[in-house]
Amino acid sequence: MPLYEYQCAECATVFELLRPIVKADAPIACSNCGSLETSRKLSAFAMVGGSNSIESDSSSSCACGGQCACGHH
Repeated sequence: MPLYEYQCAECATVFELLRPIVKADAPIACSNCGSLETSRKLSAFAMVGGSNSIESDSSSSCACGGQCACGHH
C-alpha cells in the first residue's frame, strides 16, 4: 500500500498515511485538527522494510550523487 503525504488547509499540518491507490485522492481528516480540507501533496517515494530494504549508514554510497534526501550523505 502506498504512503501518501497530505496537507491541511486549515492548520497547515503535513501528515503521511498509508492508503490504497483507489483512495489516494478521497477526502481524509487532518491528523491534527480533524478538518476535511486536506489535499494530497506531491512527494518522493517511500520504501517500507523487508529483506531487501536499504540501510542508511556512513559506509553506504548513493546513486543520486548527493541530489536527494536519502540520508547517505
